[in-house]
Amino acid sequence: TSSGGSIAVDLSLSNNFTHTMTENATLAAPTNAVPGQSGQFVFNQHASAAKTLAFNAAWVSASGVTPSISTTVSTVNLLSFYVVDSTHVWYTLHTRGIA
Repeated sequence: TSSGGSIAVDLSLSNNFTHTMTENATLAAPTNAVPGQSGQFVFNQHASAAKTLAFNAAWVSASGVTPSISTTVSTVNLLSFYVVDSTHVWYTLHTRGIA
């Protein structure tokens, strides 16, 4: 869930997560990250008003460029991640989205 514009992530709970964007938010640095862990996040865009997603510095884009999620209402975006170490998570964001 997001609270105060931040999405908390505890990687000890799962490798796969789903989040519906209810506010403009930042994906916080994950807690309990284990090197070698990988998984996905599904971000469901808000149904009536698109929201934005920013990233804590712990999230390192595989391309070197921070992408933006699709801002088309009701789309689905996929973020794939790999934990490099306790402070760096490499990710790719698939932003084409599906409605």
